[in-house]
Amino acid sequence: MAMQMTRSDFMRDDYESMASELEVEVQTLTKEQSLRIEIDSELESALKELESLQSQLPKEQMNALFEQCQKNAIDAVVGHFGLAAVVLNSKDGGNVNTTHNVRKGIYASEAEKQRYENRGEYDSGHYHTDKDYIAIKKEQGEIKKQGKSIDYMTGKKIKLNDSADLDHMVSAKTIHDDRARVLAQIDGAKLANTQDNLTLTDSTLNRSKKTKTAEQFLARRDERITELKQAEQKRGYLTQSELNEQRKLKKQKEINDEEFKKAYNESKENIDKEVDRAYYESAKPYKEALMTGAQDAGKMAIYTAIGEILKEFIIGMSDELKTLFKEFGNESLGDIFKRFAKRLKQIWANLRARWKDIIAGSFEAGIVAFFGNLVVFVINIFFTTLKRIVRIIRAGFTSLYQAVKKLFDKNTPENERLFEASKIFVAGLISAVTMLSGEYITKWLYAIPGLNVLLGIPLPFLDETIGDALGLCISAALGAVLSTIAIYYMDKWANDKKIAGFQIQMMTKSGEIVQYKLMQTWFVLQDGYDAVLAGAERTMGSIDQLRNTINKYK
Repeated sequence: MAMQMTRSDFMRDDYESMASELEVEVQTLTKEQSLRIEIDSELESALKELESLQSQLPKEQMNALFEQCQKNAIDAVVGHFGLAAVVLNSKDGGNVNTTHNVRKGIYASEAEKQRYENRGEYDSGHYHTDKDYIAIKKEQGEIKKQGKSIDYMTGKKIKLNDSADLDHMVSAKTIHDDRARVLAQIDGAKLANTQDNLTLTDSTLNRSKKTKTAEQFLARRDERITELKQAEQKRGYLTQSELNEQRKLKKQKEINDEEFKKAYNESKENIDKEVDRAYYESAKPYKEALMTGAQDAGKMAIYTAIGEILKEFIIGMSDELKTLFKEFGNESLGDIFKRFAKRLKQIWANLRARWKDIIAGSFEAGIVAFFGNLVVFVINIFFTTLKRIVRIIRAGFTSLYQAVKKLFDKNTPENERLFEASKIFVAGLISAVTMLSGEYITKWLYAIPGLNVLLGIPLPFLDETIGDALGLCISAALGAVLSTIAIYYMDKWANDKKIAGFQIQMMTKSGEIVQYKLMQTWFVLQDGYDAVLAGAERTMGSIDQLRNTINKYK
């Protein structure tokens, strides 16, 4: 009984030992197989990533540079920098009247210019019988009686018995003739007869100053003093009228020049501010801006649609002309007409397929033109823009809009949006600068003998001639070519940078692939070793079996 229990225990221990060894072998095998599967999967993934990186390597675009220049030149000629700028009919100061511009005699509309011309003659009685003038004159008279009046020209106290006038620092006639006042439609008496503009001064000084500004009055005084001195030195005497004038000039020498100019300029500045405030707080300029903006938007929308049709036609016909010259002599006249007819049908089919995009693009161009007009209006509140600068601002605003639009374009990778937007901005900047050359190109065209008459023909409904439009189109095409070349080199720089980055990634990925393949090779060698070992064990077993058989029969 004890013998059987001992054997049972021995067999159980032997079984447990074998089971433990088998479990270790299974776990080892499972880990090895998992590792092999993982390495095969990672190798396949690394190979695919390497192939993807190779496919993303930027391609050289030098061969397409000429074609791109041609395409962009056509786009520029029919776009904002070319014929569209002619259609929008730019003018000095823009399309909306501003107080800043009209003070320089620059009007956006003929109606406002005519209204100024028809403002009527200056009526002194209207200004000097105004209730505000009478009230201030009475008030200043009381101050004089109290001995508190100060002459604003000389800075001296005005005595009770001194002859003094209530003077408009900025003369009533100057205010009456102010173009900005007429534009703002303000009564001149309201501006002239204020506490800031009415004050007492010596009667002689007041009547000598008349309607002059402080600068003009003082300059004329100094000029006459010099002239009278020269006359006396030359003749040895002065006439009675010259002596009378000399006495007046002596009185004018009592003026405190700096204080006088300061008082005058402050009053003038206050009046101008009041005119500006009244005008820009009224609805008048904004109605004009909306109306002219809507006109520009309509013109631009219609032209953009026509421009797309024109561009499609030009590109199609230019391709056909290339084919015509290439196949010249190899085609009959009938074949040429058939080919051109086929191309026209293709152009029509392309336009029909794109009609929704053309309408959407026209609507967008109209909106951009509308806001471009507003931008020009705002600028002209402070600065006067010349005709060619108006064109540049409008076209530049379009480029800026396209650049901003590109920044939020979901179809462009986020890491490339800023670069693409900068390309649009650079192209717009170059085109805007070259647009300045349009005037010189036009002059050069007019200098060509025999073209003067043709180039001088005015375009219908526009303030432009054929020469103006042609000069603008040539400058637009030049700008487009230069922009394309600049963008090509920007792309080349970006491509070189991308290639360097991709090459680093490819080297890294190639290193991973080499490591995975080395591990695969190690497993293959291990499999070969295991196969040889198993074969050797089978051979040794066969030899042992043969040896036992031989020993059995001895």
